[in-house]
Amino acid sequence: MRRLCTSELLSTKRVLSFRSIREEEVSLFIRSIAASSGIMINLSSKFASLTNDITARAIIGGRSEDQRIFCPPSTT
Repeated sequence: MRRLCTSELLSTKRVLSFRSIREEEVSLFIRSIAASSGIMINLSSKFASLTNDITARAIIGGRSEDQRIFCPPSTT
């Protein structure tokens, strides 16, 4: 399993192919934090959501309403 992940999922070519997804999701993440200016936010939850969003988009190629079941709800 480790060899498969290293050679297929974490290869340089594959990681670079997901760059635009990571950049877009991080941009949305930063905008979300900026929009919460003056409000206390739970960064642990926000980072979990960011990770979930990037992973879901890389795996299924887009967003899904069902992807939130894999991430705890955000308590902003």
